[in-house]
Amino acid sequence: MNTALNTSPQLHFEHISNTSNMPRDARRNRAAELAWENFYFVGFRIDSAYGERYHHALILADNHDAFLSGIAAEYLELLNYDWITSAHDISVIFIENLMMQNPALVDEARPVQAKPKGSSTPRRNSNAFSVIGFTDSNQYCRLEVDSDNALKAIDEANAQVNYECGAQFKPLLISQLNAVAIDFFNLLNAVVESVKELMGGAATNRGYLH
Repeated sequence: MNTALNTSPQLHFEHISNTSNMPRDARRNRAAELAWENFYFVGFRIDSAYGERYHHALILADNHDAFLSGIAAEYLELLNYDWITSAHDISVIFIENLMMQNPALVDEARPVQAKPKGSSTPRRNSNAFSVIGFTDSNQYCRLEVDSDNALKAIDEANAQVNYECGAQFKPLLISQLNAVAIDFFNLLNAVVESVKELMGGAATNRGYLH
């Protein structure tokens, strides 16, 4: 897939200009029908001598390993900038699986509140992440965890939900609790509209209706 996505919302922080408007197709089976769950909108923070900058990407993946491969490819592309000197300067701070854009999914879910094992709710700081997702019994969970990046926050959320509910957990929205999340949500809204146009139909949780 090489069709550009037209995203130009107003932003409050500095986002680097690159190929983030092009979906990165990391799927193992690229011939399969696309579905909401194949699309991941991902936000990155880059720490540099110039201060914090941000990057966003749309990754297509059909399983978790493919998603991680897409993330790794974004890291490699970012490292082509001479002012980004190390992968340690790059952090994933925002992830949304576009299944979250299906209202029926949320409407049909049963809410449950998972609490951190042996600790209190984290303070709202740069290490706090909000994680929203669903258990394998379609229970809706929202929790906050302490982590230094979104991928580790997923692991922590999985552990917490399993401990609290004894269930498997599928995180769909992971966001660092700071102001740049507003930029990522604005970018995400524009991307969702572009994806709908790109697919030429209305998206569902199982596929696209043409």
